[in-house]
Amino acid sequence: AGSGGLPPYPAEVTLKRKALGPPSSGENSDFCEFQLCDDILVQLREQQILPTGDFGPPPYARLRRSVYLGQRREILPICDVAACQCSIETGGCDYRCQNRAQQQECELATCPCAECCLNRPFSTQNDCGSPLFELFLTEKKGWGVKATRSITEGELVVEYVGEVIDRDTWEERKATLSRHAHMYFMALNHNEIVDASRKGNVARFINHSCSPNLSVQKWYVKREPRL
Repeated sequence: AGSGGLPPYPAEVTLKRKALGPPSSGENSDFCEFQLCDDILVQLREQQILPTGDFGPPPYARLRRSVYLGQRREILPICDVAACQCSIETGGCDYRCQNRAQQQECELATCPCAECCLNRPFSTQNDCGSPLFELFLTEKKGWGVKATRSITEGELVVEYVGEVIDRDTWEERKATLSRHAHMYFMALNHNEIVDASRKGNVARFINHSCSPNLSVQKWYVKREPRL
């Protein structure tokens, strides 16, 4: 409204998300969930404006871990699982850890370094207190994420989660999409695909890049594949 006062009825506008804040209680702390900036909040509370359907990213069901829609197919053979030979005295589970080299997490019960083990990135990724991401609206590529702090090279940024489907289901879902639709598929192996279209986490907002600063790695955690 101008300086002449408020309109008699709230103005219905399409708002873009401008700022982000901490997640609500009980939510994953890996990223900042959407929160409006103060000037927009004031206008909403005083009913100067009303939200419309383009108020933020399309809705999706939030997941902490991937969910399998069918029978789990891939599992690391038990003969390929072993405790590492690391020790706290020699530096712990650093880059020399044989499990790390094979992209396997150490298991807390068998690792010689126990609670001091540094090779449990998936199991400890939610232990940091500060959010790692915040959502933002890009100029041309829709919604994306940006880091809220410096990220160390080799650090696990986020796990890609969603519905784990087989290739037949993937083909069926893919056939329903237009050529301009957003794609949220990530191959877990040659038979299983992680689909974050309907259910997932903040990783689904990471955009492709011609000069990427992230890579996708497949790790095994308690013999199960994770991305």
